[in-house]
Amino acid sequence: MGIARQTGGVQRRTFSLFPSVVNNMDLKRVYRLLAVGLLCVTGAWGVKHRIQTLRQAHVVSARDPGQQAAEQELVRLRQAAAAAPSDPAPRWALIDFYNRYHLTDKAGEQIVALIKLDPNDAHAHLALANALLVKNRFALAEAAYRDVLDVDKKSLGAWQGLSAALIKEHRYLEANVVGQHALELNRSDPNTHLLLATSALEYASQFPDPAAHAAELDFARAELEGLKKVLPDNVEVYYHLGRAYEGLHDRQGAIANLELAHKMQPDRQDIGQMLVIAYRANNNDAMALKVVEELASYPRASAPNYDLMGQLYQISRQPDAAPKALQAFKKASELVPQNPIFREHLGSAFYQIGDMESARVNFEQVTRLDPHRAYAYQQLALVYTRLGKRQLASEAARLAREVTFNEQQLTQIQELCKKHPDSVNLHLLLAKRYQQLSMPGPARDEYINVLQLDPKNRNVPKAIVRAAQASYIPLKK
Repeated sequence: MGIARQTGGVQRRTFSLFPSVVNNMDLKRVYRLLAVGLLCVTGAWGVKHRIQTLRQAHVVSARDPGQQAAEQELVRLRQAAAAAPSDPAPRWALIDFYNRYHLTDKAGEQIVALIKLDPNDAHAHLALANALLVKNRFALAEAAYRDVLDVDKKSLGAWQGLSAALIKEHRYLEANVVGQHALELNRSDPNTHLLLATSALEYASQFPDPAAHAAELDFARAELEGLKKVLPDNVEVYYHLGRAYEGLHDRQGAIANLELAHKMQPDRQDIGQMLVIAYRANNNDAMALKVVEELASYPRASAPNYDLMGQLYQISRQPDAAPKALQAFKKASELVPQNPIFREHLGSAFYQIGDMESARVNFEQVTRLDPHRAYAYQQLALVYTRLGKRQLASEAARLAREVTFNEQQLTQIQELCKKHPDSVNLHLLLAKRYQQLSMPGPARDEYINVLQLDPKNRNVPKAIVRAAQASYIPLKK
């Protein structure tokens, strides 16, 4: 199943829409969304850019001409809105002004006023949804986009926004299906193609072995290669294309596109880190280390960057590699203390310098954060042995064997699903296995695969059934 099977590669099928879940706008719900997701969010960054009022401005001896013009424009727009309170046009002009200066909360006040004027104003509801998406209120944005679609099924912006919100919620299969509805409205819109490519790429990337979903990766690659011609200056196109090539083990394609993205935004940590991974896969550790050290020089160096730095120091031939690796892993764990991978690497660094007690503390923490990592148990068996705790070493070795068996069993089920994509029982088994391994994203998408094959299957959680229907997932009759 999966995205590639639904879309048939680059050629997509046309699906019929499900009946609308809600027939009418729920105005109280909209106000609740606004109150929780928009108007209460007033970051310091917004205050920084706020236009001074005229009362505040007259005490400033020398004002910037641009600021003075903005103040005058704001006064004029407010007066126009006050003079015609029932006319939406002045309020839309105010919204445009506030958005220009990143005052999303102020724009939200005008959106509330517009919805009060006309509860069925799809344009106002779309503006609300877009504001919520910008504020990272993804679940609320999803609900708001669905409100728009309840009124206007032909709103391209609502379909695109809903797809983007679902991607942010890690619901990639649903996002791709929603993106296909946007495609039916306009097949040439590049934003839709970017959403389709991103949802396919993220769908494949959420699994332990993305290469096992090569069809989805190749679908994303084809879409993004086409977008390079339409959006030649869009950094996301090159970044995602590099990721798709890396997933397909095309090292040169990955490096070429990630280098372009890195050149466009050299301070973006995620782009630089992906380039480092591509360099390492191509056995170019010198370039990889150069990039991570450059990224660390920026004010907001990230935990993944320090973790990569530690790994590169460990395999380098520098005389002080071990202590430098330890410090890098410490920084990564300090920034994100609940990440089991960072803790695991920190434990390995302590083991490498002979600090068994610190290694023990960190590996035990890994098993608490993620009890499904065989390496941590394997290392604990060694650490306990070095500490003279033979009974604990024996228990850790037993757990390591069990977890390794579970990993192998998961791989076998995945391979069987690839060979028998229409087997309901195999998809159901895989979904439950992902659940047991605390992998909610893959589990959810496997349950949706089950629904596509057997819409009345009672083993699928009801919440996922409702979500699939709400996202217009095509099910067999």
